[in-house]
Amino acid sequence: MKKLLSTHLPTAYSLAGIAHEMLIETRISATNKVSNFRKQVDELWRLADDMLPREKATEVADHVEKVLSALRSRGRIEFPKGLKA
Repeated sequence: MKKLLSTHLPTAYSLAGIAHEMLIETRISATNKVSNFRKQVDELWRLADDMLPREKATEVADHVEKVLSALRSRGRIEFPKGLKA
């Protein structure tokens, strides 16, 4: 059993490292997409500014901010802090 574990442990560590790197790349990609989305929303907001009724502009802005915040939170990937023995 000890020999089996010692021969497969490096492979398991290697696979865990690869999985960790993939998750980090996925997180970065998601963050970039949210950032690009934010830029698009800001641009649309700027273009639509004249068309929105002034009395509801604050409500619309608050709603957009809440949606962006929810999207940001949805894309978070966190790793466990540590395993307890």
